Amino acid sequence: MKKRTKIIFAVAGALIGIIVIVAAVFIIRFKMETGKMSPIETKELRPGVYAVNDSFVNMYLVRGIDSYIALDAGNSPDALKKEIDKLGIDPAKVVAVFLTHSDGDHAGGLSLFPNAKIYLSKDEEQMINGTTARMKGRHNKLEVKYETLADGQQMEVSGLTVKCVVVPGHTPGAAVYQVNTELLFTGDAMGLKDGKAGLFSEVFNMDTPMQLKSVSKIAAIPGVKFIFTAHHGTTYDPVKAFKDRTL
Repeated sequence: MKKRTKIIFAVAGALIGIIVIVAAVFIIRFKMETGKMSPIETKELRPGVYAVNDSFVNMYLVRGIDSYIALDAGNSPDALKKEIDKLGIDPAKVVAVFLTHSDGDHAGGLSLFPNAKIYLSKDEEQMINGTTARMKGRHNKLEVKYETLADGQQMEVSGLTVKCVVVPGHTPGAAVYQVNTELLFTGDAMGLKDGKAGLFSEVFNMDTPMQLKSVSKIAAIPGVKFIFTAHHGTTYDPVKAFKDRTL
């Protein structure tokens, strides 16, 4: 009996050790990759377009006729509140949040916007309804009411035109949003380095080869003059960024 108990403890110890090692490796890789990110400080980037910095990620606000829309919702409602206060903007005036995807660093602050309708791509719904795991044993959650948008679907909000373009790769339903034609908010659908378009970190992508195809789809969106990423800043010269892309 004692021998059997020892074996059980040995196996349990080995399993715990493996779990600890895997967790440590993930944390190290996570810190290394987030350390490479370069989000913008909270500020107005151009008239009516605001970057909000929440740790290693940016969300954005765009001013409409009498209210705002948000592109993503950061990590934490408390952190976002402090940053948005710097801009003198009332979160209650945000009437719509367009999620580029459902990861926690893009949807974590949704509770800050009580008057906003939440939108995400229809293809991303699989990430929050238990169909598709973000990684083994882990599913994304979205504990708010939301509406889904189809690829290419366009809508008007507070005088702003918003178009959803589905660009799978980071997640199966990742989307970019084209606002008033010239503004493009990409979430984690691409990266930027030294003004050059590239892939997002493969550590966090679910399907990097698919994202490679999606970056070409993003490059082909007509009328875009400004690109705003979630972790790697912006470019005001998309033509050059994609011409010189590191792919």
